[in-house]
Amino acid sequence: MDPRKLSDVVEGYSVTIKTDSGELTEGTVEKILTKVHIHQLGIKVILETGISGRVQKIHPVVSEREKTLNLINEFHSNIGLDEGESLEFKASMFYDLDTLEKTGKLSSFEKGPHSIAKTVAAFANQRGGVLYIGVRDSPRIIIGLKNDYSLLQYKQTADQFLFKLKKSMEQLISLYDFHQCVSDRKILCIDGEDICVLKIKPSKTPLRIKTKNGFEFYVREADDSILYENIQSFCTHWHEHMKELEG
Repeated sequence: MDPRKLSDVVEGYSVTIKTDSGELTEGTVEKILTKVHIHQLGIKVILETGISGRVQKIHPVVSEREKTLNLINEFHSNIGLDEGESLEFKASMFYDLDTLEKTGKLSSFEKGPHSIAKTVAAFANQRGGVLYIGVRDSPRIIIGLKNDYSLLQYKQTADQFLFKLKKSMEQLISLYDFHQCVSDRKILCIDGEDICVLKIKPSKTPLRIKTKNGFEFYVREADDSILYENIQSFCTHWHEHMKELEG
């Protein structure tokens, strides 16, 4: 497919664009700006992240069914692995599992969204990774999202979970950074239970978490998301991170 031809660039396609500043970035086409049938520099588009530029490459179209099957197969490969630098399991996002097991009562977990955000940021600030929500790590059990759904109190629970997840990340990270680093965000049905998968790419800009007192910087080290309280230490890490991405 030719990135210079208007007929080959379609809204919803995954593409690589070159911005006005010359930076290459990937994303999904939200709007096509070019009106002519052919442009030698590439058709100009706006991505879902709000970034605009000229298309340099059109990526092969993968159907939603194929994408879902690939993610399910990857889950079955990962479920038997230990958590590590690129893999983490979370039992829940919106409810407190410990309270539920001790009292039988379903209650909101205020730190849940922050726990998800710090894992996303830590993966993005390192080499990327995969996060599953709805799977207990120890012992490794598929719990599903039904209790999270109950707290949302909506009929279309899977869609509402993803919407609430996005809104929570927008408050803690920023919607732009979340879209930039999360390549897949999907609900999978595994053994009759819904789980959420987030696939996170290495970021080219530092991801920070907004707090009442400022910002937090996390980096994935082994099986933990480490808070860098010393900004100089994080800057040293980031310098090495960018050298690795560029080299």
